[in-house]
Amino acid sequence: MIAWINRSVERKVALAVGGVAALVAAGGAAAVLMVTPDNPHARALAVLFGALCVAGVALATVLSVRWILGAPLRRLAATVHRAEQGDFLVRADAGGQDEIGQLARSFNRMLARITDLDARVIDAQRELGLQREIEARVRELTLLSDITGRIDSTVDVDKVLGAVLHEIGTALGLDEMALLLVEPDGHELVVRATYGFPSGEVIEGMTFALGEGISGIVAETGKHLLIADTSQDRRYLHYKGRHRRDGSFVCVPVKFRGRVVGLLNVLRPRVNGFSDGDVRLLRSVASIAGLAIGQARIGLTQTMTPPPTSASRTDN
Repeated sequence: MIAWINRSVERKVALAVGGVAALVAAGGAAAVLMVTPDNPHARALAVLFGALCVAGVALATVLSVRWILGAPLRRLAATVHRAEQGDFLVRADAGGQDEIGQLARSFNRMLARITDLDARVIDAQRELGLQREIEARVRELTLLSDITGRIDSTVDVDKVLGAVLHEIGTALGLDEMALLLVEPDGHELVVRATYGFPSGEVIEGMTFALGEGISGIVAETGKHLLIADTSQDRRYLHYKGRHRRDGSFVCVPVKFRGRVVGLLNVLRPRVNGFSDGDVRLLRSVASIAGLAIGQARIGLTQTMTPPPTSASRTDN
């Protein structure tokens, strides 16, 4: 009972005022009894009058407190609760001129300042996000330009692969990568270049069949694959058990003239290590690498093809 009363200002005030009214009514009844000690009818009327006074005063007190104090406080408490839940656009009923109305207006001004501050914070975050996006695009373009400049200077496939991995690993701070090429018969993949692997692990020269592991699946479908946690994906073969490191893994197809000529495999030793921007950049790099590899192979083919002899020429 005491705890129930303590939870409400309205109940406390009503109980206090009602108690005082009851004491006053009881005192009045006692005075009447003392004045008319020998008249039983007067005594009964005095007791009835006192009871009615107590009930009437108590009822009037409760209704008055509920209308003047209880209802405004409940509305204000509900508004405060909504603001506490994050609704800073809500406003309290500030029509009254008493202390509750003043409190409501002060609360509304505080909410207005919070709303203005929240809007400024959102604008600042939006500007910061735009700035970071621009910086990321500049970094991507710079990296792609550097890779293009490096690979345009050679037609040697192995040098192309090494240049691509070095540029990507240095610019993005990647832990380890591997470039695989599709063999001329189109049925097998071979690891031709690596970056960041331990020196004791022999990865270069390893072969995968089409459809074998993640690399084989990507080579077969021509679509990149992102694995958030390699320890939870049975398709990841750990380079056939030679490299037991786990983390997040992305395999991107390297294409030339619409045909898959190789794969770019990248591993980061943590779960969910690649953002959408990272994957987008790696796909752009793979496109440039595909063009370089295709051109290098064409150049190599032309170099190995002997020129026609004079005997095979036809005179016009």
